[in-house]
Amino acid sequence: GCGISLVDLTALYAALEDDGLWYETTFKKDEIPLHFKRILRKGASRAVSEILKKVPAPPGFTKELDISYKTGTSWGSRDAWAVGSLGQYTVGVWCGRPDGKPSFGITGFEDAAPMLFRILQNINASPVKKPELPAWERLPKIPPKNLIALDPNSFDDPLALKIEFPQDGSVLVPGNFGDIDVFVKGGVPPLYLFLNNRSCPDSDSFKVSEFIDKNKEYQEISVIDSSGRGCSFKVKILQPD
Repeated sequence: GCGISLVDLTALYAALEDDGLWYETTFKKDEIPLHFKRILRKGASRAVSEILKKVPAPPGFTKELDISYKTGTSWGSRDAWAVGSLGQYTVGVWCGRPDGKPSFGITGFEDAAPMLFRILQNINASPVKKPELPAWERLPKIPPKNLIALDPNSFDDPLALKIEFPQDGSVLVPGNFGDIDVFVKGGVPPLYLFLNNRSCPDSDSFKVSEFIDKNKEYQEISVIDSSGRGCSFKVKILQPD
């Protein structure tokens, strides 16, 4: 095991609600965090958060608040803690003795969790609707073989999806009809093509004039298959003056 402060533990749980972004802890209302870092993919963060919402409510409470939380009790009942989030608030609660001696009979679920729920109630925390993630940032619908990894493309998968053309970072010139062809290998049909989060009607080409974002230097091309495999990259598309 390892030691961690309640402040640091709460900051990690807050990252789950911030789509995997960890922010340096600040202690003043108007203080702006100077450092932040992505520690989880957006899809993974949301998946874990949804799992933690299914944890049963502690004694005396119901799950109407839809709180995403976790509890823990250390060896010898020296620590009982609960950390959870609802909307823009993440709260951490620790129960124990300052001298580190055991407090027999306390648990995170029965002692710390009720305080967590009560605090979130008292500050009137409420859920915040998040924008839907693009298709390529969601976790695969089908779990990977033997649960080796969350991403099916991270192991030797004979059906791995790969975009063979164009390559990441390419500079492209549209064809005579103003379209760009996309060549894909692998995957489970049907395949779905996206440009800048917008679904294209065809799986192997798109009209530049209909889907390009003129405010961006690089356009994002993504392909997913029917099993949830996906890949994406960015290209620069030259447009006629």
